[in-house]
Amino acid sequence: MTITERAAGLSRVLDLIFSTKQAHARNMIEIYRSIYNLPILEAQFNINEELLAKFSEWEVFVTVAVFDDAGRILVFLEPSEQGQTYLADEPRILGKQVNKVDTFSLEEVANETVKQNCDVSISELIPLAVVKNKFVSGTLSHTHWGVAFASSLDGDFKNPRKLEHAFLEDPPDVMVYQNKSIFLLARDAISRRRFFPDPEEVRAHDRPFYVRALHSFVKRVTYPFGSGRIRQKMKGDVIGAKSIIDVSVGDDHFILDICQEYEPDLVVANDISWMQMQSLMQKASKLKYYMLFSNHNIAHMPFDFKFDVALFKNTLHHIDSKDEMSAILRSLENLAHKLIIVDIEEPSRTLRGRFFNWYYERFYGDAGHSHNFLTQARFRNLISYYFERKDITFETIETIRGRYLMAKITG
Repeated sequence: MTITERAAGLSRVLDLIFSTKQAHARNMIEIYRSIYNLPILEAQFNINEELLAKFSEWEVFVTVAVFDDAGRILVFLEPSEQGQTYLADEPRILGKQVNKVDTFSLEEVANETVKQNCDVSISELIPLAVVKNKFVSGTLSHTHWGVAFASSLDGDFKNPRKLEHAFLEDPPDVMVYQNKSIFLLARDAISRRRFFPDPEEVRAHDRPFYVRALHSFVKRVTYPFGSGRIRQKMKGDVIGAKSIIDVSVGDDHFILDICQEYEPDLVVANDISWMQMQSLMQKASKLKYYMLFSNHNIAHMPFDFKFDVALFKNTLHHIDSKDEMSAILRSLENLAHKLIIVDIEEPSRTLRGRFFNWYYERFYGDAGHSHNFLTQARFRNLISYYFERKDITFETIETIRGRYLMAKITG
């Protein structure tokens, strides 16, 4: 380890130990900016002293450009209940100040404001920009830092606050603060999407209590003969990694085990279903694990950062088409120095495989269209052809649910 690396590592540790909640929030914004290579939108606004005093009560915020299935963006045409925090009656997209920051995720705040204003959760959250608003009154000033997102919805839009609104293709001539610039960035990002998440996948969390309770029991009972064996195989590949992402984490707590045992500098848990990760977020918050939760479609991973290790588990058989498969593998190819792909072998080949596939599809309601399970030969051919210039190691793992196929790709 070089002197520079030691100094940077020590600085990160000291920041985690001693930083205030707001300072931690600003640190998180800097992490977002760096791993997504976000542009910075800067502007200055002259306001009165009374409003400046109000604005000085917080420093960090998020904005969310919610869009519908047609790609139109939600704009509120009247002030919110906090109308005094906006300039006159100018149209706005959703926004929320961050005044409670502990074990902290900007996406959690984004989801909270979407739920409050749309009565439904986020679905696919796309980071757009870091936003810097400087407010000035005479010789006094205060700066707000935030992150702007675009997001689709996990269900139909509702309007619980009964505010006048519209879904628009083009922004109004004038919008509050830098909302017009954010609208334009969101419209551009939305137009580049080629693949869209299956609604059943996004709503995979929406199961009756008795189903969730029984499944939790089944997982505990079968763990030593199922997931436990897979995790044991993967653990050796994360030792020493400083940055790790699980790109389809679901409700799998393996990423929390990594945090506890190895404490990497950067840990990201991603899933297309935000609500599916709720139990992970709650436990991470309780245990004070400083990790990021992201809500990206794997076919459009927006990171401009190379992780040490990326985990891609139990997702390959959910991919619907050749184009989507190519897009996902291309998205994963340069995401990490080491990519670990794990998926169940064609379950019809064994009695236990057929039983557990029936259980997951018929009882648990494993989401998605018809599953495209791979045989071992097809799995190896797919990985070998696509990653032909990489170093690849294949393994198999026998579990109570059937045989799992693993590929470790480096280079």
